[in-house]
Amino acid sequence: MRRVSRVVALALGVLLLATSLGYAQPAAAPGQKAEETLDQVMGRIAQLHENLPPKGKDRSKALKALADAYKQVGKAEEAVAALEEALAEDPKDVEAYKGLGRLFREQLRHQEILVYVKGRRPQMDVPPVIREGRTLIPFRALAQGLKAEVSWDPETKTVTVVKGDVTVVLTLGETTAYVNGEPVELGVPATLVNNRTMVPLRFIAQALRANVDWDAENEMVIVTDPADEDGSD
Repeated sequence: MRRVSRVVALALGVLLLATSLGYAQPAAAPGQKAEETLDQVMGRIAQLHENLPPKGKDRSKALKALADAYKQVGKAEEAVAALEEALAEDPKDVEAYKGLGRLFREQLRHQEILVYVKGRRPQMDVPPVIREGRTLIPFRALAQGLKAEVSWDPETKTVTVVKGDVTVVLTLGETTAYVNGEPVELGVPATLVNNRTMVPLRFIAQALRANVDWDAENEMVIVTDPADEDGSD
């Protein structure tokens, strides 16, 4: 417990120093003195990183403090990495998701819909799209994020997703899907975008018994698995 307090105290010290120096936005042409002081700040941030607790919610708390420190000195990408590492410890951390949303929108000027599945951003070669108010993403990215098995039949243009005792079948362009053989009407069908099969995110996730939340302020979809009680996979 003492180690965690020391780490958090160090983070607060970094934040106070960075704020007092006006590093919320990096200067366009900083002077030598400012450069030297920024180096000192970054050194203290590095010290914080080296002294993180090994795992669990204490580590998550310290990582969020680290992300705040990076944000104060204008290191948005490093702040994102720290928050995403915090989510690896606790995929249901609402505070971390909101912090990521602000970083992507305000500092990185990210324009696309953000998607997190179990605390991680799925790798997608085609960004999510909105169709009739529904978010669609590449089916493999979502299914793999939820650790489901996926297959594509090019002859019937059918997507099959299997996780545990749940099997979901969708056909490209059809508004009827099947969950364990039972028909379910979709608000929008699976579709092709840039030669990638896009599926309704909320439908697939909920069919696989995951929770789906929409952060309207940050245009972020958050998918969590009720089975994750402590951030473990």
